[in-house]
Amino acid sequence: MKNLNRIEIKEFTKKHFPQYKGDIRKVSYIIYKDRIEYLINGGIIFKIKF
Repeated sequence: MKNLNRIEIKEFTKKHFPQYKGDIRKVSYIIYKDRIEYLINGGIIFKIKF
């Protein structure tokens, strides 16, 4: 599992969750088979398929 730095978090938020700008503080991710799974603020899972 890897963590995004603050610049990557800003880009991630702008691209996927612009309505939550400033609310997302921590994003971790893992690449698993055919998707990337993000753990946002320690409680929300967001999946993107390749």
